[in-house]
Amino acid sequence: MKEIASRFFYQPCQRLAAGGVLQVHELFCGGKCHQNHFQRSSNGSLRRQLFELDKGVCQTCGLNCSQLVERVRLLGPTDRKAELLKAVPALKAYPERLKVLVDDPCDGNLWHADHILPVSMGGGECGLENIRTLCVLCHARVTAEQHRLSSEASKSEA
Repeated sequence: MKEIASRFFYQPCQRLAAGGVLQVHELFCGGKCHQNHFQRSSNGSLRRQLFELDKGVCQTCGLNCSQLVERVRLLGPTDRKAELLKAVPALKAYPERLKVLVDDPCDGNLWHADHILPVSMGGGECGLENIRTLCVLCHARVTAEQHRLSSEASKSEA
């Protein structure tokens, strides 16, 4: 009989080979293992867990993105724009980002889950230990700096 390797354990799974059906709770050795898998494979799960830790507060500038979204969400479009610019004056330099926030004030448009060790340097397969909350402006600055450093490293290798 041909053995089928379990996707999660990379070892032969006799029950699957025999045509059996595994329940989700049978795929993991325990709750911690299950949580670890979903942190690494589900962006939504990772964001929810990060929110539990950081509460939507940018770890660089301290902006409470979640509270700002809640305030802005209750306002009309004109008042939304004014409130966003009052809270984050730097948004004036990013009219496209400001428009997105005015049109759709939600957490995902104001804060991002940022890889501390960039994906390009091996930080893609990670748990919460390599993730931090950044507002969209801080995330843009960090990403631009990472690209600059990567570009410089590529030029020096050439």
